[in-house]
Amino acid sequence: MPLINFVLALLATCAITGLVYACAARLRLIDHPSGRSSHTTPTPRGGGLGFGLVWLVGLACALLGPTYALPTHSTHSSAPWALFVGSLVVMVLGFIDDRHPLSARLRLVVQSLVAMGCVATLALSLHAPATANLAGAHGFIGLAALGLIVLVWGINAANFVDGLDGYLASQCLLAVLALWALAHLQPLAWGVPVAAQGAPLLAACLLGFLLWNWPQAKLFMGDVGSTTLGFVLAYWALWQQQLQANALWVYGILMGVVVVDTTATLLVRAARGQSLWQAHRSHAYQHAAQRHRSHGVVTVTAMLVQGFWLVPIAFCVATQTLPGYWGLALAYAPLLLLCWRYQAGR
Repeated sequence: MPLINFVLALLATCAITGLVYACAARLRLIDHPSGRSSHTTPTPRGGGLGFGLVWLVGLACALLGPTYALPTHSTHSSAPWALFVGSLVVMVLGFIDDRHPLSARLRLVVQSLVAMGCVATLALSLHAPATANLAGAHGFIGLAALGLIVLVWGINAANFVDGLDGYLASQCLLAVLALWALAHLQPLAWGVPVAAQGAPLLAACLLGFLLWNWPQAKLFMGDVGSTTLGFVLAYWALWQQQLQANALWVYGILMGVVVVDTTATLLVRAARGQSLWQAHRSHAYQHAAQRHRSHGVVTVTAMLVQGFWLVPIAFCVATQTLPGYWGLALAYAPLLLLCWRYQAGR
């Protein structure tokens, strides 16, 4: 991606996000604090619309470009267009939910339909040998089940941790930068065009958004942004898994802070007989923010953990220096301890 395009994407995101901030009250996008909130003053939300629009426009330009081709046996795959359509549907659903809260059941149904469409596209658009990496010995049923879980959980896990200033955006930014680096270090294994071209685009979008969202945030991402980010990263993971057998391990490690906190919190809440769909403030990162009385401290600490612990382990797994399951165990062990220390789910 040329530097000028990177800068334009960053500036466009910053400008559109500022427009959303200015029109938040008119658009009914004000997040009023409640007993389940981590903020104490009414704050505009829906800022994810800024980077979501730039992401869609940039992705469409890349897909329509004459040089676009997949590094597989087929250069006319519908897989990248599924990424575009899925991002659009998830973003629209999130924007509607930010303005008029939808039921959890309706959101889950729409997300599941999007996930099934994306899994079917991946299975049909790429050749059978590549699809076997994702489907495994269970064939298409295994592919469909795994893909549905990864996509739906990815969308909602990102949404669950969108509760602190700069927290989710910074985690996704570091993960995207790591994927960008991998695409350059090992272009044959990790240089999928959407990851190679889309990663710098998404990084520019997130940087532009963080200018508004960094602690103390002027506005929040909202469901329109968090669910879109969760979908994009989960879809990349599934697509890359078809070309690289250890991709899911790598993505799971890179987003370990998000995955471990959300999973541990829901498991604890389920064990205690609490509703999994009711809004709450019992994630480890929320307890940490309350204990340390600072969003910035938690956000920066999570970035340090991701940058100096998770990213190096993910690189070892990506380069096959470390088996995926050992890498995941090594990466998640201290994160589970932190979840226990900060009473995730309680």
